[in-house]
Amino acid sequence: MPKTSVKESGATPKTPAKDSDTTPKRPAPKTPSIKSVKQIQITIPTPTPAPTPTPTRTEKTQATTPPNAGATPMSADGESNIKKNSRRSPDSFKSIK
Repeated sequence: MPKTSVKESGATPKTPAKDSDTTPKRPAPKTPSIKSVKQIQITIPTPTPAPTPTPTRTEKTQATTPPNAGATPMSADGESNIKKNSRRSPDSFKSIK
């Protein structure tokens, strides 16, 4: 009987050893998950170049503006301001008062 109790006490320290062995094994499978995330990140930058041409078009528009440097920029700004005001319609609220 005393021999059996010795085996049980011997089994107790072995259990934590197995847990510690299991712990390093768990991070190993997580590493491939990180690799797959990297692949997703690589996929995200691919659509990013599409918006890049848009600022280029804006630069072309600015280059076209100086030759027309008459009333075109002023009228464009004035119209945009009027349109913004008309959308907000602050004047209409003032007239109601």
